[in-house]
This record gives sequence, C-alpha cells and structure tokens, in this order.
Amino acid sequence: MSDFKPTLYLNHRCPFCLKLMIFVREAGMWDDFALEVFEPGSDAHAAIKEKLASHFDSVTFPSAQIAPGEYMKDTAALIARFEEQSGKSAADMPLLDYYQTGVMKQVGELFMENKRLKEGVPA
Repeated sequence: MSDFKPTLYLNHRCPFCLKLMIFVREAGMWDDFALEVFEPGSDAHAAIKEKLASHFDSVTFPSAQIAPGEYMKDTAALIARFEEQSGKSAADMPLLDYYQTGVMKQVGELFMENKRLKEGVPA
C-alpha cells in the first residue's frame, strides 16, 4: 500500500480555495489531504507555481495532486471529484451553501464590477 497523501495547493487569500476547504471539511475528508498554503507573492507561492507549471497550461488555485503524477485544478472539478470519492454531496453541506450564497456570491459580484470599471478606465 502506498503512503501517498493527495496534496491541496491553496492561496490563503483565495475565495475559491476557501470554498474547496469548506467542502473538504464538511465532507469529513480533512485528514485525507496534505495542505500547502501560501501567501500571494511569497517564496512559497513561487515554489508551488514552479512545481505545478509542468502539469498545467496555466497555474491557478486551488490545485491538487490527486494521485502520483496526476494533477487537477478548478474548484468545481475538484469538488466533483471529491464528492464522488467521499460519497458526500456538496448540496447537503450547510456551511458550503451559506458561503456560496453569501460571501462567495458577493465576491463574484465585486469581481465583475471591478472588471467592468477597469474596462471603462483608459489605460
């Protein structure tokens, strides 16, 4: 039996990383993963991006090494994978629902507003 433990690569300031962490916690999978959490712009961030660069066209977070040599990214894809693995449904997780319909929704709205404002401002 392998000693491999999947690794989650997480930006400490990323709302999508938090969403994944909430799912993992509510699914009872917290101890199933190693976590590599970094602050944006840190040496750890640069090292993780370098480590993942050969596995993705573009490195985004959250990302995960889910099996030896097998990597994934995209919050929704990772949650879908872990739902299947755990047999738990994100739809049945009250904290995740609270986050998605509250804070995450507001973050998305603010992101889109910021994008629109930047597009309207001359460079």
